[in-house]
Amino acid sequence: MKRIGRAVLGSIALYAGVVGGAWAWAHTDPGSRPCPPAGTLVQVDTGARVLCLCRQGRVEGRFRTALGRGGLSKRTEGDGKTPLGRYSLAPAVSSPRFHLFLPVGYPTPDQRAQGYSGEAIGIHGPHLAFLWLGYATAWANWTQGCVAVGTRGQVEQIAKWVRETGAAEIVLI
Repeated sequence: MKRIGRAVLGSIALYAGVVGGAWAWAHTDPGSRPCPPAGTLVQVDTGARVLCLCRQGRVEGRFRTALGRGGLSKRTEGDGKTPLGRYSLAPAVSSPRFHLFLPVGYPTPDQRAQGYSGEAIGIHGPHLAFLWLGYATAWANWTQGCVAVGTRGQVEQIAKWVRETGAAEIVLI
């Protein structure tokens, strides 16, 4: 009985450490490139792994992100990479895996003509099976090329901001 009690306490302590560390990490200023001086758009600084909600040069929201497990500069469907560039951004739609999904217009018609392939790139929250991890879901790059934020509440904030401001572009730099 004592061994089971110690194992349970150890598991609780580990979980608390991971969740607490993730919360602290998510709430520190990660630094990122400044917003462009004009326009309303979502900007993802892929080097800092930070998504910013930008309006007329001001940051109105900042979120840590997970990106594609294959790295950056997507060219081929299934490569697990997150694309770089400027794309259209659509309002959120319901997702059975991620709660909400904001579709990104990758590839552009010009990219498609150059042989780029892929689809279903967007902004979303954690996979619903991993909600219990909270902010820790953004610690590592795990997506198939999308931009994922750490919590369901964060993707809801982003979706609301996009809807209310009419932001229709995303820049991944």
